[in-house]
Amino acid sequence: MPWWSEVARGSRTKLYVGEALYKAGDPAQPAAWQEPAELSRHLTLTKEHAEVCGHVYFAAKDVATDRIGAMARVVADHYAQPAIPPR
Repeated sequence: MPWWSEVARGSRTKLYVGEALYKAGDPAQPAAWQEPAELSRHLTLTKEHAEVCGHVYFAAKDVATDRIGAMARVVADHYAQPAIPPR
């Protein structure tokens, strides 16, 4: 994230972070991805970088499935207000 933020800083680039929701709860992934809070930690980290305009979650089916409650945790921790659609 620091590198991408630096690249975007001072430009007209809109930086959106791709979040790998599909990894949450996948037994083939490292231990951190077995915790529902892992994805929320990613969003917390991006708050330190003003260049980040938002997040994109992969894949849409995993948003709906929310295998281990990772997306529910993200919503509870970071989306108290409705999202503003990009222009």
